[in-house]
Amino acid sequence: MSKKKIARIGAAFLAAVLLLTSTVTTVFAAGGDPAKVSVTSKDVIVNVCFVDENGETVKGGDMFLTEGNHNYSELELPEGYELVTTGDFFVEEGKSYTVVLKKTIEGTIINAQFVDADTEEVVGGGDYFVDKDDDGIANYSELPVPEGYELVTTGDFFVEEGAKIVVSVKKIATGTVINVVYKSEGGKNLGGGDFVVDKDGDGIANYSELSLPEGYELIETGDF
Repeated sequence: MSKKKIARIGAAFLAAVLLLTSTVTTVFAAGGDPAKVSVTSKDVIVNVCFVDENGETVKGGDMFLTEGNHNYSELELPEGYELVTTGDFFVEEGKSYTVVLKKTIEGTIINAQFVDADTEEVVGGGDYFVDKDDDGIANYSELPVPEGYELVTTGDFFVEEGAKIVVSVKKIATGTVINVVYKSEGGKNLGGGDFVVDKDGDGIANYSELSLPEGYELIETGDF
């Protein structure tokens, strides 16, 4: 075969390839622009179980995640915990995943309700962290008592996560403000002012609770 025939065959083959390429380009890139092909991801149901470092379940259940690669940092963690398990994982329909966590806040969450010892009315309460050394024992003094109250219930108590307790409290006695005018035996006004008495809140005060003018002593004594 002559070199001219070989050249003609090669040219024809190249033309055919160019024609085929042009046809394919026309199908996938109409208008001369590169074709854009998108793959739609779908949400799937997976089961995620959060456990602590001892293997005890903290929380778990089914959740929706987009199928494909994920990082454990994307997961919504139970409050008060942080990840031990890190890195990436692949999400597939129906799969189960165990994620190890550790506490970020030491202690145990309990619910406390504060009740006035005199009126038996609830004066406060909520969830609180106690037992920060994790020995299973807490003291009532660890609880933030409602403002204006002090503990009646005192001492230690055993705790476990989610426990509910009732704590007896009483109002802190602040006393009563009264106005006093001091007079001498002869009726001379010696001054006076406002004074706080009855600090135990029982409604009874004693004259000895008053601050007297310098150089004078009481004639009136006893309770009032």
